Amino acid sequence: MSKLEISAFSHWNSGDVLQNIVRGPFAEWLVHHALGVDLSEHRDPWAEFDVSYKGTGLEVKAAAYFQRWEQKKPAINFSTPKKQRNGAGFIFCLLGKEDDWETRREPDPLDMSEWLFWVVDCQKLPETETISLKPFKKLFGDGIRFDQVRHEVDNLISENQKFNREGSMKYEPSSLSDKEQRAIANMVNDDPNYIPENETAEEKKYREYLIAESDGLFKAYGKRPVFEIPEDWPELDSSLAEFPKGHFGK
Repeated sequence: MSKLEISAFSHWNSGDVLQNIVRGPFAEWLVHHALGVDLSEHRDPWAEFDVSYKGTGLEVKAAAYFQRWEQKKPAINFSTPKKQRNGAGFIFCLLGKEDDWETRREPDPLDMSEWLFWVVDCQKLPETETISLKPFKKLFGDGIRFDQVRHEVDNLISENQKFNREGSMKYEPSSLSDKEQRAIANMVNDDPNYIPENETAEEKKYREYLIAESDGLFKAYGKRPVFEIPEDWPELDSSLAEFPKGHFGK
């Protein structure tokens, strides 16, 4: 038998981009193109991120109005797993026109005018790990076109870098007692947006420090810490005294 062609396998295995199982990797390929990322290497399905770009990562999620099977009506949902919220953000991709499910029109996935995209910061994603199209659009708008994706991603990364430079406040030893720090830490744990009445300048400074730390960790890891102040702080090893008393997270 003569040598077989890999292109023949690719066409047999992945030639129908309208199949759900193919559309996801195809959307990743589109985003690589939109960002000008090198495509000379094979796709790694076990990579940390779907797309690595400018020192960070992006997750790509795809959906379409048209499905190979007939539907009573479209049910478009985007998944946003919290375990994947470790990069700069998500890029959501939607193929086709709203009535494709009814007319059975087959969209052309190679035609970039058939697609809409959303670039979303991980921190702005809802707590739920899936979201349907209507509330998604209410949160993030009607989407952008292929040639706008790179600009939006660059803006997202720039904002993240700016936050990383400026978001974390320098800690200076506080004159507050352990009991006062513990009360503020518990308040921040319960509701980071709560501002108490009649707080002193020192209390405000400490509260804002904890919030900045919490925001930074949430942006980086998708989860807020729980600050704890030890009951017996004066008895701890003196070598720990230089660390901020509120910086104990779970």
